[in-house]
Amino acid sequence: MLKRPVDSVIEELKHIKSKYIFFADDNFVADPKYALELCEKIKPLKKKWISQGAITMAKNEKLLAAMRDSGCLFLFLIGYESINKEALDNMKKEWSYKLGDIEESTRIIHKYNIGIYATFVFGFEEKIGTTFEDTVKFAQKNHLEFVQFNYLVPFPNTELYF
Repeated sequence: MLKRPVDSVIEELKHIKSKYIFFADDNFVADPKYALELCEKIKPLKKKWISQGAITMAKNEKLLAAMRDSGCLFLFLIGYESINKEALDNMKKEWSYKLGDIEESTRIIHKYNIGIYATFVFGFEEKIGTTFEDTVKFAQKNHLEFVQFNYLVPFPNTELYF
């Protein structure tokens, strides 16, 4: 994975007049050591920032604390994908439910005052109606700040298309 040196990122941030930053990174927490170092060096700049990340970040509370302390407001596009085990199996994302209780992961992220923009995909399961209703209830119960609902679109010449 190609990463910009942390000090290079910090130098650029020093020249940005806006207090608010969006890090265009598909998974800010993919390399926890790098993310932690970056957060520690962002903190003195007193910026507020958002990025994208994976739900796996809930397993690293040291990183979550550093993110909060460095000004992280939200993590966008956290791919919850589905609350339906059958759908996750069909997506080949069994790791998602093996990670542990998704509600507990959500609670841990919120404990650090980091907002969540959650994304879900429908169409991998057989009973989409009840899954949609259950997902809406899940989002409300867990106080997800933003939710994006997507439907499965199989592309030609893919396994799902046939």
